[in-house]
Amino acid sequence: MQRIPEGVSLRIFTIVPRFFGKAVHIWLGLVLLLLLTTQFTTGLSMARNPATISALHGFHTSVGYVLFGVGLVHAYYGIGLRFFGFKYAKKKDA
Repeated sequence: MQRIPEGVSLRIFTIVPRFFGKAVHIWLGLVLLLLLTTQFTTGLSMARNPATISALHGFHTSVGYVLFGVGLVHAYYGIGLRFFGFKYAKKKDA
């Protein structure tokens, strides 16, 4: 097992960044909601009109992969804050 070199800090992975004054996992939750809505409506339109399956299949698949990736980052910060003592980034004074 490799050791972390002396002087290297992994603290950056345990600080939740802020974006427009809110923690990034809040914004990621909103992005997840939009992606989930897009995924649902695309799937619904493919189910209602089978002729659109070939046109929408690639888009539907791509949105699914992005949804999964954003969900992982969202969960990483959310679980880290709740159970592992992650800290919020300090607010910058205006």
